[in-house]
Formats: sequence, C-alpha cells, structure tokens
Amino acid sequence: MASWSADLELGNPSMDDDHKQLVMLVNELEYSVDHRRSSDVIRAQFEDLMTVADRHFCHEERMMRQAGYPDFRGHKKLHDDLTRDLHTLMRQIASGEGEVSHTTIEWLKGWVGGHIRGEDRKLAKFLAERPLLSRIA
Repeated sequence: MASWSADLELGNPSMDDDHKQLVMLVNELEYSVDHRRSSDVIRAQFEDLMTVADRHFCHEERMMRQAGYPDFRGHKKLHDDLTRDLHTLMRQIASGEGEVSHTTIEWLKGWVGGHIRGEDRKLAKFLAERPLLSRIA
C-alpha cells in the first residue's frame, strides 16, 4: 500500500486533496487485486481512478494556463501520456486482453509518487509565488 507522507505534501490544498484521493484510489485498487475481487469491481475502480485523474489533470492544467506556467507543454504531455496509457489498458481490460495486475499497481504508485514529488512540486512552488493566480483555478 502507498501511504500519504510529508514528501508528497505540496502546500497547495487543492492539489494535495486531489493527490490524496489518487493515492487512496490506487490503494483501493491494490487491495482489490490482492484479495482477488471480481473483475467487475476492479474494472469499476480502475474507471474511477481514470475519472479522478482526468479531472485532476484538467484542474492542474487550468492553473498552469492561468498562471502562465513556463513548462505547461512538458507537464501536460506527461498527463497526456499517462491518460493515453490508462485508456489503452482500459480497452485491453474491456476486451479481455489485459488486466490490472500487481505490476500495473506498482507502475501506478511509481508514476503518481514520482509525478507529485517532481513535476507537481515544481508547479506548486511556481503557484505559491503567485498566490492570487493559484486561488483562481
């Protein structure tokens, strides 16, 4: 299980709340895989994770645009790449050609944690230097 820790805290309440939710959803998915819950349950949890990730990415991208974040394109590309990969996996799951495995869970935990500690930390620092803009989004 991934746990929320101080190194994931960015000091931006809206980003931190979204990130906590993403960590929780990955943990729920991991629990379901570990306990061999039905494929319908796992698929529904994976869809929930995708929905929350999509919403979160839209929120971050809106903040980046409004604040004039200089690495908007690079950061958005990382979001787009993950979204594409999640949708590809969802199609594979729906067709019976793929599944959410322990490898998938480890990949998700690594991506979420790494992205928060790296790219999102840079964004949060940039937004903190522009407090009025960071509250608009």
